Amino acid sequence: MRERGESRSNRAKAGSITPAALERSVAGDPDKAGMLVDWNNAALELAEPKAMLNMRVYRHVLELFRRSRPGYQTRINACSSGLCEGPAASGSKACADKVACAKK
Repeated sequence: MRERGESRSNRAKAGSITPAALERSVAGDPDKAGMLVDWNNAALELAEPKAMLNMRVYRHVLELFRRSRPGYQTRINACSSGLCEGPAASGSKACADKVACAKK
């Protein structure tokens, strides 16, 4: 579905939800209990687009990330942002600089 650019979102159903039903849904969510939401002033915030970068890394670093699971480029990016939770955060050779790849 995604490859064809299709979405699983049901826009008709989402558009038919009344403000009162939306408020009840939010109020019933334990993570949002007590939160006041002003939907009239809500704004959509889009993520900053990623920049293209060609980077040279040690082969063992690349192989470690590739072997661990899919999404290795995202994890390398997270590591460089200090948000790594994967193998590099555990002190492996993949990220010897513990300041740049600290577990947060």
